[in-house]
Amino acid sequence: MKYPHAYSGVKKLFISEILNIISAGLMFVAVLMVLLDGKIKLPDIDTAQFWGLATLVLLSSAVGIAAFVIQFIGLNQARKDEWYFNKALYFVVICAVCTVGMTLTAGTVNSIFAAIDEVFTLLINIYAILAIFTLAEYLKDLHIQRTGKVMIVVITVLFGIALILQIAAGFVPRRAELLGAVKAGFEFAGYIVCMVYFGMAKKMLGKS
Repeated sequence: MKYPHAYSGVKKLFISEILNIISAGLMFVAVLMVLLDGKIKLPDIDTAQFWGLATLVLLSSAVGIAAFVIQFIGLNQARKDEWYFNKALYFVVICAVCTVGMTLTAGTVNSIFAAIDEVFTLLINIYAILAIFTLAEYLKDLHIQRTGKVMIVVITVLFGIALILQIAAGFVPRRAELLGAVKAGFEFAGYIVCMVYFGMAKKMLGKS
């Protein structure tokens, strides 16, 4: 195996994307609950709907944290074989800071942190794909190279739309839940695209 560190790291990136998909899916369901039952309010702590919503949000957050940890470990391993992974690792740290900021703030400041997090989530995946593209170039795998170019365009569109929806939610608070649900859907699609490509990369590196 020519790039053992990259192989081990990409395997973890693949797992982290699966967890991101689960996290986004749980959040999507939570937002749908709010949309379908406008009666769910924070003071209604005795309602089954509220506790169901709270459970989904907590599960989504827990799975998201697990995805972050695995992603960080994976990039830290993979960077030993390719520089672009190292760049992606810096962006993960920025996303972690934004996540803390979103937890501690509300309103406009929260929306700003969320928008920044969206941008750097996209950059993490772009640089991870660029790293894989570079390794594929070394290994002369044209299929992975061609697919990588397409994947960068696709995730830029998906996460770009998610960013626009995130910003729009700040200007149209009455539609925040609806925009949040649509945003989660685009993120869900983006994570699936990344998972597919990381899976392909894992197989390529395993055969090298």
